[in-house]
Amino acid sequence: LGIDNSIIFAACLNFFIATLLFCTNSSANTLRIFSGTRWKAVAGCMMGVLLLALAISIRPEAHRINYVHGIFRHRQMSGKDFEIWEKSRNQSKLLFYEEGIDANVAVIDEDPADDEFVLLINGKPDGSAVGDMPTQILSGQLPIFFHPAPRQAMIVGLGTGVTAGTMLTHPEMTVDCVEISTAVGRSAAYFAKQNHNVMQNPRFSIHYDDAKS
Repeated sequence: LGIDNSIIFAACLNFFIATLLFCTNSSANTLRIFSGTRWKAVAGCMMGVLLLALAISIRPEAHRINYVHGIFRHRQMSGKDFEIWEKSRNQSKLLFYEEGIDANVAVIDEDPADDEFVLLINGKPDGSAVGDMPTQILSGQLPIFFHPAPRQAMIVGLGTGVTAGTMLTHPEMTVDCVEISTAVGRSAAYFAKQNHNVMQNPRFSIHYDDAKS
């Protein structure tokens, strides 16, 4: 169902049960038009189904930015910190969102004026096109620098693809990556400029699996 529809389904189920109990209550005066308990139950069911259909058709997908922005990770925020978080959320644009068995993956643009793309996995930033670039690049370049004759590398976790992409700037290198989430692989296209379009590089292979296997 996904997060959106699960919340909607739970809310509608709760309303449906409440409506059903109300309609089958012999002391209720509102629905005396129905002569028997069976018809009252049917009316309650119909109201619940109609409400569910209406909720799904107008579900507020815009609110996804709230939970992809990881507010649940900041339960102890003070008033000032919350204002900073709220400002960041309000100016962010959701570019990619996919719910999966392994993770919920999103890409947001924190500053549309400068294309500050951020990869969020379960609400936690796991890479970006700006602030994390030194770490992502050095994670790929340093092992090559210290190895006497690097030819092959394996990376656990694709992230934005920048680490794999920077390793492949060395023409003798081939890189294998083990990534558990296919959604992360699809999100890498948003960082093609930073990762040198690594997903299309013939010297790069990605394996969707648990690295422990």
